[in-house]
Amino acid sequence: MGREPAQVVSPVQRDPEFGTDVLSSGILNFGSTCSTFTVGTQSYPSQRVDLIGTAGEITIHLPFNAWTDVLLR
Repeated sequence: MGREPAQVVSPVQRDPEFGTDVLSSGILNFGSTCSTFTVGTQSYPSQRVDLIGTAGEITIHLPFNAWTDVLLR
């Protein structure tokens, strides 16, 4: 964006046993533009990355783990 956000909001849910974050979301408000994200470390197998910009969109399904029906050698 070329500048710092004017406002940031980020709720976090923590694992009661380990104290690590298991679900985090964020909204970065740049005034005329917002950026949002959600990260869940215990959300497997539901994983997806969506990139949306002025030139188009890209979706990556399961970006961090292999598909469950694929044998890795």
